[in-house]
Amino acid sequence: HHWSPLLSLGDSLSAATHWLRIEFWLPVATVFTFCMVVSADQGYATIGGDEVYNPRVLSNIIRQAAFLGLGSVGGLMLLRGSPASPQSHPAWTIFVPVILLTFYMLASVFWSDDPQMTFKRSITALLVVVTGLGIGRVWDAKYLSWGIVVISGLFLAAGILTELRYRSFLEVDEYRFSGLFNPAKQAINCGFLLLASLAIYLKEKKTWMLLIVGIAATFLILTKARTGTAAALVSAVWLISQYSNIRGWLILGIAGAALGVSGLLLYQGATGQSIETQRLATMGRNEESADPRKLTGRLPIWQHAIQEVADRPILGHGYGAFWTMGRLAEFERLNGWALYHAHSTYLETLLNIGIVGLVLGTLVIFLVLHRSKLLRRKGQVETALVSALILLAAIGGFFEIAFISLEYESLVLMTAISTIIFSVGYQSPNTAAIRRRAMQGRSPVDDR
Repeated sequence: HHWSPLLSLGDSLSAATHWLRIEFWLPVATVFTFCMVVSADQGYATIGGDEVYNPRVLSNIIRQAAFLGLGSVGGLMLLRGSPASPQSHPAWTIFVPVILLTFYMLASVFWSDDPQMTFKRSITALLVVVTGLGIGRVWDAKYLSWGIVVISGLFLAAGILTELRYRSFLEVDEYRFSGLFNPAKQAINCGFLLLASLAIYLKEKKTWMLLIVGIAATFLILTKARTGTAAALVSAVWLISQYSNIRGWLILGIAGAALGVSGLLLYQGATGQSIETQRLATMGRNEESADPRKLTGRLPIWQHAIQEVADRPILGHGYGAFWTMGRLAEFERLNGWALYHAHSTYLETLLNIGIVGLVLGTLVIFLVLHRSKLLRRKGQVETALVSALILLAAIGGFFEIAFISLEYESLVLMTAISTIIFSVGYQSPNTAAIRRRAMQGRSPVDDR
C-alpha cells in the first residue's frame, strides 16, 4: 500500500465515526438518564453535605419506568452482539456463576421473609444484570473507560452547578461535597472518574486527562468520605503499578509524604499553631465518630446484624427482604437512630442471601480477576481498569453498600465484569486488525 492524503483522511474520518457509534452513546445516555431519575436528589446540594439524607426506598411509577427502559436497552445490546467480534462467545466459567447468582436471588422468594419485596427486588436486579451484560457485550475496556469518564464527569459537573445554584458550594460549616448524591456515594463517583481518566492517560498518553484526574481527586477529597477516598487512592496506585515500575512511584510517593510532613512541621514552627492530628485523620469532620447521625459508629449495628445472620446463615432472609418495618423499628430502638441497611456490603449480603449468595458472588469476582490477569499477560493491559474497579468495590464494601444498591455503582461493576466475560482472548495480528476495523465501522476488505 502507498500512503496518500485521501487514505489518511479516510482513516481520520473512520476514527471520528468510532466515537459517534450508537453502541457507545446509547448506553451512556441511558445510564445517565436512569441514574438522574433513580439516584439524583437536589436536596443534597442544598445542605452541602452537612447532613446525610436517608436513601429513598419506595418505588414509584417513574422509577419503575426507568428500570424497564434500562433493561430494554441492555437487552437490545445483548441481542445485537458486538460489532467487533460477532462470533465471540462468553467466558462460560464466569457467565454461568453470574446467571446462577441472579436466579438464586430470584429463587429466594420461596424462603423470603417478604416474598413480594424479594420478587420486586429480584426483577430489578435481573434488569441491572441484563443491562450490564448487554453493555459489556458491545463495549471493550476502552469504551468502558471513556463511558465512565463521560457519565461520572456529567454527574460531577451537574453536582457542582447545583451546589452553586443553592449557594452551598464551599459555604456551610463542616462542608462536604455532595452534589446530587450523598457524600459517600459522590466519593465513589469521583473514584470512578479518577480511575477511568487515569487508565486512559496510562494507556493512550493523553496529557489532558491528567487535568481530569486532578479534578476528580480534588472533589474526592472534598467529599471527606474516608472509606471512598482510601479505596479510590489504593485502587489508583494499583492501576499505576500495572502500567509502570511501581518502585519509582512508591519512591515518589514516599518523598511527597516526607515533604508534606516537613511542610506541616515548618508551618507549626513558623506560626506556633498546633496541628490537630485527629482532625487530619477524620478529614476535618469534627470528631464525628461518636455521632451516629453521621453514619459512623457502626459497631453496634454490626453486632446486632451478626446476631440476625446467625438465625438464617445459609440461605439468608430473602433477597431485599431483611429490612422489614419491624426490624427497622427494632434497630432504631436498640441503636438510637434510623437506618436502612447494615453499612457493609458483606454483612448486607449475608443478611439477605446468606452464605450461599456470598460465596457465589465472591466466586464471580475471583474468576473475573483471574481472567483479567490472563488477558493482561496477553497484552490487553487496559483490562487492568476492571480489576481496579473491583478493588475499589471490595475495599469500599467493608463500610458501604453502594455496589449492591442497584444504581450507578452496581451498573458500572456489572458492565466491567461483562467486558471481561465477552473479551476476546489472544488474537493474531490479522484478527486484531479485523477487529479494529470492525470497531471503526470498516469492512475488512476496505483497504484492499
